[in-house]
Amino acid sequence: MLNDDSILLLRVVNPAWVQADEVTSQVFVPYDGNPISVFDGSMISPEEAFERFSENHDAYGVIGISVGEAKSLGVEVIEDRTPYPEHISLKFPELSRNAQKKLSRKLRDVAMSRGWLHKGLI
Repeated sequence: MLNDDSILLLRVVNPAWVQADEVTSQVFVPYDGNPISVFDGSMISPEEAFERFSENHDAYGVIGISVGEAKSLGVEVIEDRTPYPEHISLKFPELSRNAQKKLSRKLRDVAMSRGWLHKGLI
């Protein structure tokens, strides 16, 4: 149970979302109203999350935000645990497209203030 606000939620970054080693806000954009997939950092390391994701997708690296940071920005943290036990979904509140972009940038800024948690061989 994610009752500890300090737990990191790990987001694996697609290379298309990186410019000059900086993550674009696309990394936290919910597409078609779907929640954003992240890994529960209390159950898997950034390196393991990268390896799991990169088995089927292109991956550049891993960034993270804490449960508390997500909640403080109004993002719902959902412990759905599917399709794998470490899976968590981040659900944005109902917002205009412009407000979604602003929230995506805030999440990206928080994650990048922490820096890369893991980077693949680039």
